[in-house]
Amino acid sequence: MNTTIMKTLGNSALALLLLLAAYGCSNRYPLTNSGGDGMENYAKACYAQGLLYMENNRFELAQQQFAIVEKTAVSEELRQLGHDGHNKAAGAIRAKR
Repeated sequence: MNTTIMKTLGNSALALLLLLAAYGCSNRYPLTNSGGDGMENYAKACYAQGLLYMENNRFELAQQQFAIVEKTAVSEELRQLGHDGHNKAAGAIRAKR
C-alpha cells in the first residue's frame, strides 16, 4: 500500500480516536453545582459504571470506579457499597492471577 495512504489513514484514525475520547470524557458524568447532591449523583454514576465493568470482567476499571465512589459519596450507605464493590473487584483481580 502507498505510504501516503497509510499516513492519511493513520492520521484519520488518530483524529477519530481523540474525538471519541473527548466526547466520552465530557459527557460521562454531568455534574451540577448543587453541592452534596451533585457529589452524590456523581458517586451513583460511578457506582453504576463500576457494576457494568464488573459484569464485563473489567475488574481493574471497576475497582477504580468503586474507589471514586468511596471518596465522593455523601451517604454512608453508598460509601459502604463502594467499599464492598472495591473489595469484590480486588478479590476478582487476585483470583485471576
